[in-house]
Amino acid sequence: MKKLGTILMIALLMLTGKPEAQAQDIHYSHITFSPLYTNPAFTGYFNGNLRFYANYRNQFFSVLGGSAFQTYSAAVDFSMPVGVWATDFIGAGIYTFHDRVGKPDDGGQFVTTSIGVSGSYSKALARDGSHALTVGLMGLYMQRQFNGDAVLFGSQYDLMTGDVNPIPPPSEVGPDNSLTYNTFDFTIGLLYLGQISRKVTLYTGFSLAHLLQPRWSFLDPDEGKLPMRFAGQLGFGVNINKRFEMAPVAFFQHQGKIGELVLGDLFDYRIIQDKGLETDLLFGAYFRTLHSPEKAFSFESFIIMLGVDYTDLRIAFTYDAQFGGLREIAKTNSAFEVSLKYTMSFLNSKSITRFCPRL
Repeated sequence: MKKLGTILMIALLMLTGKPEAQAQDIHYSHITFSPLYTNPAFTGYFNGNLRFYANYRNQFFSVLGGSAFQTYSAAVDFSMPVGVWATDFIGAGIYTFHDRVGKPDDGGQFVTTSIGVSGSYSKALARDGSHALTVGLMGLYMQRQFNGDAVLFGSQYDLMTGDVNPIPPPSEVGPDNSLTYNTFDFTIGLLYLGQISRKVTLYTGFSLAHLLQPRWSFLDPDEGKLPMRFAGQLGFGVNINKRFEMAPVAFFQHQGKIGELVLGDLFDYRIIQDKGLETDLLFGAYFRTLHSPEKAFSFESFIIMLGVDYTDLRIAFTYDAQFGGLREIAKTNSAFEVSLKYTMSFLNSKSITRFCPRL
């Protein structure tokens, strides 16, 4: 019953799109594992020619079980050097995600599926490519769907008799007792990346998502528009010595009335380096804070990331420890993520060297 009540509450908010329950995008704790989603200017910007990454996120499993928020995403992008000095680059990529919460037999299931195509152009600001400015654009197709028999609409109540019609009228749902709509959207981004010193690299930029402010509400196409999302990031790559690197990062995004700030550092320790084969251990620690009109500043969670790099393959596990909000309910965990990334190089190594932190 508790789980059903939770799902019904989520259903009400997502169906109506009320301003007080303003829509928010999915978010990842390990933000460097979702570069195209974070900023399309990251498309093709990495040390290599072809990159593949995939993420799985599960949130509030201890409360909702199989009805928990679950997000799957994957992307592939590539880069190609252009220009006289082969220091300019063009990039292209495909990004897709599938997000769901609930189950039909728990009161309803919301499913969001999206696929995007992104492109970028990186202009070198120095002849050796040590500084570059990149612009990116992503076009998205999105489908949102609700399925379930347990949600009751107001039109199913007979105010005279108090009876409830178990079958919603066609005006509320489709013939299969579902609601579906499709929409399109765009995201733009700008990024600067460069080598600050022999041991320090830097990237900083911003992106603006939902330029078309697509429909959010299922029931009223004129209400519940998805607000634009502004995101800014600042990151460094610090090469301490041959074995130890750090990657401090700051990431901020704001959508509607809610803001989020993630601050932390990723530590990379190389345990094996032999004939081009490398094995690194990764440890990351981050804080996430939230900002809203009701509460100007609050610590939302502490994030821990553990991973391993084996040459061109990276695998990582991320865990959120909840501070407030649903902490008393979600006693075991708030969210966890599993991420994978693989890069390939099939051009001359000199032509694909990028002066940037490993992304």
